[in-house]
Amino acid sequence: MISTSGSQFKTLSSSDPQFHSYLRGTFSNDQMAIPVSTLNVRSQIEEVTFELVDKKDISKPSRFAVLLKLLRPQTLTFSVGTMIVSFIVATRLHLELDPILSLLTIFAVLFFHAAVNLLNDYYDHVKGHDRINPRGGSRVIQRAWMPAHLVQKIGFGFLGLSFLLGLPVLFSHSSIVIALAGISALAGLEF
Repeated sequence: MISTSGSQFKTLSSSDPQFHSYLRGTFSNDQMAIPVSTLNVRSQIEEVTFELVDKKDISKPSRFAVLLKLLRPQTLTFSVGTMIVSFIVATRLHLELDPILSLLTIFAVLFFHAAVNLLNDYYDHVKGHDRINPRGGSRVIQRAWMPAHLVQKIGFGFLGLSFLLGLPVLFSHSSIVIALAGISALAGLEF
């Protein structure tokens, strides 16, 4: 992957004060810490060995390709499919759809979908799921294409955009939105 003959490695236990700064990618402005080995994940004796690599030595695709990988467009059918079915049902029932609210809803759902994917990548990395599962997540953090803390910030940014775009819908149809939010929350907890 990135290993070079002059690689440096550092092993930290979860009790080490620097542990989370290495996992999140905030320990240095010039280096990335790539987890290469994780032992006793989610325990008090968890240990992670990091390969320390200069950021300039990391080969990665374009920012657009990295963001696309993070967004995992192959999972969009879960969000977009529900919207399409909803619009079809509304049309069949001859319900009047406000085009602006419909467009805001579409974008709010898409931004929410993006936020869920990015935050899932971040938390699965920090908790160890994606560090021990070589197929888990988008692998953007594990390949050092983007530090975990930045993935988290972008995820919260998308979540904020989703919330802001959803506000007009909430104010226009609060009872429907509250019912759908409750159902979505239950589905999210199950996920």
